[in-house]
Amino acid sequence: MVPTKRGKTPFVKGFAHNTDIEVGMRLNKKTNRLEFFAIKESQAAEFERLKRLDAMFVRQNLLVFPMEVDPPQKEMSRFLAKMAFEALFERFCNTVGEKAAYKIISGEHYDRVREWARYGHNFDEWPYHYRAYFPEETLMEHPDTGEWVQFGFGCDLLLTSIPETYFVFSYYGHEFVINLGGPAIKGYQQWLSENNYVSFLVEKKGSFVQSVTENGEEKHFLVPLIVLPDA
Repeated sequence: MVPTKRGKTPFVKGFAHNTDIEVGMRLNKKTNRLEFFAIKESQAAEFERLKRLDAMFVRQNLLVFPMEVDPPQKEMSRFLAKMAFEALFERFCNTVGEKAAYKIISGEHYDRVREWARYGHNFDEWPYHYRAYFPEETLMEHPDTGEWVQFGFGCDLLLTSIPETYFVFSYYGHEFVINLGGPAIKGYQQWLSENNYVSFLVEKKGSFVQSVTENGEEKHFLVPLIVLPDA
């Protein structure tokens, strides 16, 4: 993993419902599962108590992560750059090994985005692309249990034909994209135009969002695309 300059991994901030406990959410790279933790050490014991009560079905430990679709541009850009570095490092680790991965991401090619992520003073701005691609309440089928659960977040690296490498991040239907090569998104806008403005994390992964109405209520589901065989 690639920590921040202070040695910390970026996380999403929320809180435990009906409490003042601040909660962080991040992806555990070892288990590939989301983990939740008390941000303040003084609240850690109480948060663990709430988790035990939830496990015993005494009290549901509902965690709330507010949607912020208009975050401060510079801070969000740097946060995306940090996550992009995480994804890039993991991709190289899986292909060439950890030692070679460190050497690659430490190379001159990534100097600009690395400095932007760490310090944010080498450019006035580093734009990113944002759009609300599907409703926040969209459900997906859990890969392990088969239950319908809310689609949380996903990310991947997109290599365009230019070529440029983009980091695509989706958070409850809110899609953010940043260029790892430099402060420009024209190449991604071109990719969208050439691909009918579909999502790299939805249609390009073999899915689409289907909306249905049940008892007057509209519901949204992420379902697989059905590809018919050639006649």
